[in-house]
Amino acid sequence: MTLWLLVDTSVWLDLAKDWRQQPVIRAMSESARHPGLELIVPDIVRDEFARNKERVAAAGDALGLPDSNR
Repeated sequence: MTLWLLVDTSVWLDLAKDWRQQPVIRAMSESARHPGLELIVPDIVRDEFARNKERVAAAGDALGLPDSNR
C-alpha cells in the first residue's frame, strides 16, 4: 500500500523561511525515499515556490538569519 503525500506551496514556503524547520525537511526527505511513500509535487507547486522563494529569502534576511541556516 502506498501513501500519497501532497504538500501545498504555502507549507513549503513556511518550511523554507524558518531554519528551525530543517529537521522537518530532513525527515520529509528521508521519508520520500521510502518505497511506501510517494511525494506529489505538481508543476503549479514548483512554479509558485520558484516565484516566491526570493521573497521568502528576504523574510529570512529580515529575521537576521545567516544564510547557512536557511
